[in-house]
Amino acid sequence: VRPPDPTGPVVLVPRAGQDTLNSALESLALHLADEGVPLAAAAFHPRQDAPAVARLAHLVPGLEIRDAASPVAALTALGGARYVVSVRLHGCVLAARLGVGFAGLSYDPKVRGFLAQAAAPAFQRPVDERALLNLVRAAPPPAEHATLHLTRLADEGLDWLAGELTASRRR
Repeated sequence: VRPPDPTGPVVLVPRAGQDTLNSALESLALHLADEGVPLAAAAFHPRQDAPAVARLAHLVPGLEIRDAASPVAALTALGGARYVVSVRLHGCVLAARLGVGFAGLSYDPKVRGFLAQAAAPAFQRPVDERALLNLVRAAPPPAEHATLHLTRLADEGLDWLAGELTASRRR
């Protein structure tokens, strides 16, 4: 997986059923494309999200569609990005893990909760599209202290799970 790249694309991650938030992604994509910023989009749940990605590709010729149908593909899809804007929680989680700056368009308390823990920008309906555009132009890195804390928590959770699975095999 490639590290963040200030010349890489802004990667957009829509979510089916979130038309208002996906509309904000579309508006963002049109503005960034007019400025010559490279763009990519990924469907983290292909059966559900592929139509939203196809709509982005139709609106923005030259938008790269990246495969995100598996965990490894999703990590690869976000690798080398200059910034990620995601409606899906997992787009935010993986961007944080990769050290790529990101913002979330929040439809749910779990997304808002993660964004708060990650000290990441969060936008809710109605999205302040001008603020989102200015944020993506600046493409700030993720809050290192917050992502390190989240990584430690994830590692502790994985260690606990591995211990429980090992203990259950012994029983």
